[in-house]
Amino acid sequence: MLANQTIPKLNKMAGKIYQAIFISIITLIISCDSLEPEVETIEHEKVIPQETFIRVPSSLNEPTYFSNLKNIKGDIIYNYIRQYIGYADFTAEFIEKAYERIYTIERGGIFEFSYTGLDGKTKHINIHENYVDSVSSWDYYMEIYNETFADLALRTWWNTAPFEQIIYFKPSSLNSDKMKEHPDALVEINYKTGDAAGPYEKSMFVALTGLTTPPEIPFDPDNIMISIGQYGNTLDIRGASNNPDVTLLNHHFRGGRNWSFVAKVNTAENIAAVKLALPPSEVETSENLFTDYLLKKVLLDEILELYPGSTNLSEDELLNLVNIDGSKIQSPAFFNQSGFVSSGDAPSASYSGLTDFEGLTPYIPTFVRDYEIKLEVDEK
Repeated sequence: MLANQTIPKLNKMAGKIYQAIFISIITLIISCDSLEPEVETIEHEKVIPQETFIRVPSSLNEPTYFSNLKNIKGDIIYNYIRQYIGYADFTAEFIEKAYERIYTIERGGIFEFSYTGLDGKTKHINIHENYVDSVSSWDYYMEIYNETFADLALRTWWNTAPFEQIIYFKPSSLNSDKMKEHPDALVEINYKTGDAAGPYEKSMFVALTGLTTPPEIPFDPDNIMISIGQYGNTLDIRGASNNPDVTLLNHHFRGGRNWSFVAKVNTAENIAAVKLALPPSEVETSENLFTDYLLKKVLLDEILELYPGSTNLSEDELLNLVNIDGSKIQSPAFFNQSGFVSSGDAPSASYSGLTDFEGLTPYIPTFVRDYEIKLEVDEK
């Protein structure tokens, strides 16, 4: 009888012992896990800039506009400005497309890698942090090589606060499918925001050099230079192109001319006003460009060279000698989303705030003509 009563007590005791052992094992496992060293997870942000350019609206931006100067017309001469700004704007696509591909594959903290460019060729990337060159200190510096490390496609330096980036690149190396007609062209971009862009909210300088000027297109430029300052919906623009073989009415003229201009753009309404001068490329000053070389004056001077006995004629009579519409060669010129609208008097009150060009100094023609861009690695 006693034995029968003892057995349940023993079973109950054994159960408690097993439960205690189980709890001890679990506690031991947890304790062992807690003794493992903690692994620090480091988060790296991507460093490739997401904004590198100020885009100009269509009123002063038309990269596919091509015409010739066989028949001198004011609207054609003025619309060339849209083409030259369009060239500069087109170069932004090279940077944007390259940066988009790099950003897609970039892994934070990894500063050497490769990607396949839009032209199907391998591009090699080197990024340096806290880079110091012979002039300045930079948060980042990057090189892009095309295929082999003998073909340097791009160099860029940038700071993040305030943001500033300088870029030198060769379009035909960054994307060999584009600008095939300009294999030796080089591009420089300097883009700033915030305090670095003062007095503007954003500013940008773009230069293109080494553009091909085929003999059959004598009005093409070899160098282009554009500066843009943005505040709100307004763009201040200074620009010039060097056209080494261009002639207007006097085909004996040699030495080339600059398309030298200043402009204001209302980006919200996509309208613009422009002041244009056509100085010879050999002019060594920016003073009086808009007095001595305004479009209308240059054309009248060339008419007098062609017709030396016509000094007694009025301006309209002189222009009629060469079939030029005088209403299209006045200054300033006005543009809407489709390009040139008129010159002289503003076509509407919307343009009234765009005709003050105070403070916008044109580039010196020889500076534009002789400007060079060097894309090469610094010697250590």
